[in-house]
Amino acid sequence: MMLKIVSVSFYGHRILIRLIARINPMFSGYSQHDAQEFLKAILEGINDDVNRVVIKPPYKELTADPKRKIQDIVKIHIQSLN
Repeated sequence: MMLKIVSVSFYGHRILIRLIARINPMFSGYSQHDAQEFLKAILEGINDDVNRVVIKPPYKELTADPKRKIQDIVKIHIQSLN
């Protein structure tokens, strides 16, 4: 299940638990789980999302302009992909 990316600079622990509970219902509610189970659930979710890529896009070298901020260069590159 692909999660919707929210434009926030940080996540509170409750938001993180809710997002993980969407992937793995074992983490819904207030039961205690150890860190190993939690980390395993996160890594499995990442693995599922990464393995969805059927055709890998070709590598494209980004040209760096010393007068531009890196955020602007990445933003332009992302817009060119859409």
